[in-house]
Amino acid sequence: MISDFEKLRGGYYTPSKIAEWICNWAIRIKEDRILEPSCGDGVFLEFAVRRFISLGVKPADLMKQICGIELIADESNKTNKRINVIFDNKKTGFEFCKTADFFNWYENNQSQQFSCIVGNPPFVRYQNFPEPSRSKAMDLMKKVGLKPNKLTNTWVPFVVGATELLQPNGRLAFVLPAELLQVSYAQQLRSYLVDNFKNLKILTCNELLFEGAEQEVVLFLADYKH
Repeated sequence: MISDFEKLRGGYYTPSKIAEWICNWAIRIKEDRILEPSCGDGVFLEFAVRRFISLGVKPADLMKQICGIELIADESNKTNKRINVIFDNKKTGFEFCKTADFFNWYENNQSQQFSCIVGNPPFVRYQNFPEPSRSKAMDLMKKVGLKPNKLTNTWVPFVVGATELLQPNGRLAFVLPAELLQVSYAQQLRSYLVDNFKNLKILTCNELLFEGAEQEVVLFLADYKH
């Protein structure tokens, strides 16, 4: 059962099969470098690790290629434990997920580039989006020419921040609310995505994926134009 706290912070976790499918789509060669900006329970990072291993990447090299960010320290710790289980329960000391606010982290890491970015950004209403993270997120949107308002949900600046961190011909694969296709506050984002991506694919789901969420979602897959 999803708790009220998890609902408030947008904590709906992606089913394993979907995370696996997304990682297999996004990660294509063993030299890829991946970012997950809102790790949650670590399901995307787990399947990113498994995908890289299947492509022949050595465990010792994975730290250079995988970067995860998660706001909640307990979730970040769970993610790292989850991944280390893959290595026969050995205490490898791998810490793929950092505990940080994504928008704070973004300010200090704008020069980084990733060939693929995957995840399920939190769905949190503007009024529940805490400061100073909210102001930093809104400033990021303004920087790229978008005009946020009090209807803007957190997933929107997450998409923008992820896009700005992609390397040329990189790939973005996110679980997003179906609001992407429906609501007026996402109209600017739709134009931004069309301007920045090619080969856009939006896969709709015939049933609710998240227990207790009452939120229809889509899978957004696209190749960066630049």
